Parts: sequence; C-alpha cells; structure tokens
Amino acid sequence: MDSGQTEQVDRTSEVTDAADDANKEIARPSGACCMEGTLHVGEPRGTTTTVAGVETYVVEPPSGKGNGHVLLYFPDVWGLFNNGFLVMDEFADAGYLTLGLDYFRGDPVWRHRKDRTDTTTDPGFDYEAWKAKHMAFSDEAVPRWIAEVQAKYGNAGTKYACVGYCEWRSLDHATMLSQ
Repeated sequence: MDSGQTEQVDRTSEVTDAADDANKEIARPSGACCMEGTLHVGEPRGTTTTVAGVETYVVEPPSGKGNGHVLLYFPDVWGLFNNGFLVMDEFADAGYLTLGLDYFRGDPVWRHRKDRTDTTTDPGFDYEAWKAKHMAFSDEAVPRWIAEVQAKYGNAGTKYACVGYCEWRSLDHATMLSQ
C-alpha cells in the first residue's frame, strides 16, 4: 500500500479512547474517506481456482516477501473485477497470501447497473431480489469457504485477516461492530 492508503487505514481503523472497554469502536462510522477511491492500472498476477465450490482469486506474495499469513478479501456488490484483483495483488505485495471469493457467482451488480442511479441498463432489475439471492448463497457458502481456506492454505501459526467493502452486507459493516 502507498503511504496515502496506509494513512487512510490508520484513520478509519483507529480505536477510540473510551473509558469503558465495552464501548470501544473497532472502526469509526463511514466518513468522507469512504467516498475516496483509486482506480488501479495493470494486469492482475493471481490465478482463479475453485475453493469449496466457489470461484476464488488467489495471489501469492512475491518470492521472499511472504509473512505466512492469509488475507480474505470480500468484495462489495460490484464483485471481482480488474480493480479488485489489483487491490488483492497489493495485499499480496505486503506479504499476505490473498484470496477473494466470488459469492455473486458471476452475477455482480454491474451486470445490471452502471452506477447507483442507472435504471436503463437492465430496467427490470430487482435489486432486493438480487441481494436476497446472493445473501442466501453467501450465508451458506462463506463458512465452508473459510474452513477450506484454513485447511488448504493455513497451518498452526497462520493468522488470518479479512477486508470487506461497503454496499453489500451492510449489517456486517465494520461500523456496526463494538467488540
């Protein structure tokens, strides 16, 4: 990650100094930084494989840079695409074996909408039905995917980190967590 991204991570994941440990935040509420983004340029270097029946992008750290840990990448409604692959490549550059699953099974929202306000690409698109279908699948698939990732890619000393992005499982958004 470049220094700007590192600073953003530091700002958004800072734990508050609340007196009561039960009230400490894991992440701050959404802010202006959530509206910032970076389009990455380049060719992804990872590979696609199937893990627990789910198409998965896997990218290894460069030779000699691996830290022995695994990062799980959970995409937002826009799914896995070049920009996300390149973000995962950057996590691998930081030393993590990085895996991202396609819990939309080739049906990300961009196939139906170019942006939040688009109603012309697929006029009959029912976002709530689309979301319910994919949430039901992810509720079933993600636990077994994680278990297979741990069995296939982990060992006794492996630590796991995960990143997830907005606009998908809003009830699971980091700003909703308190422990």
